[in-house]
Amino acid sequence: MAIERATGKPAKAKPRRSGQAPVTVDAASAAMIAGASDLFASKIELDEQAYELRRNRDTLAGRSTEKAIADAVLLYLGRKSDGQAHIVEIKEVLPNILPLTSADLEQSATRESESLWEQQVRNLISHRQTPGNYIKDGLLRYVGSGTLKVTDAGKQRLAQMENREDFGFLGDARALARDSG
Repeated sequence: MAIERATGKPAKAKPRRSGQAPVTVDAASAAMIAGASDLFASKIELDEQAYELRRNRDTLAGRSTEKAIADAVLLYLGRKSDGQAHIVEIKEVLPNILPLTSADLEQSATRESESLWEQQVRNLISHRQTPGNYIKDGLLRYVGSGTLKVTDAGKQRLAQMENREDFGFLGDARALARDSG
């Protein structure tokens, strides 16, 4: 006997399409399906919340977020005629585009020769398979050997960002990126 999830009462079998036989599920199977569905929905919600917390936690520590770093890289690459640059070049130019905080300038715990913001630039490449990463999302492309290139989707995103008046650092950074490219 099928059970309605919302009421716990037996469900009426309804045809899925005209002319098809109704699908019925016994109570045990219905409960198992409902439980699995709830578990799956909860996991997705928790994963999304955890991801947002990880992505935004740097703001709480007075550091630039990885998204802000990625947006600055996108801005710089979008202004270059060939749309690409090596990580070393990006790290040389980025402080002229994105206002760095004192927390950004602190030494990385895992890389003695880098500041935290420089590590975040490298994270664009090293975390390229992570959802939310601009390479994974198709906004940037890793060409290889430490070189990033803006994609057509990245150029579209950049155009959207520039049309927004409330987009953080971009208001002051446009001219700097143009001059640096």
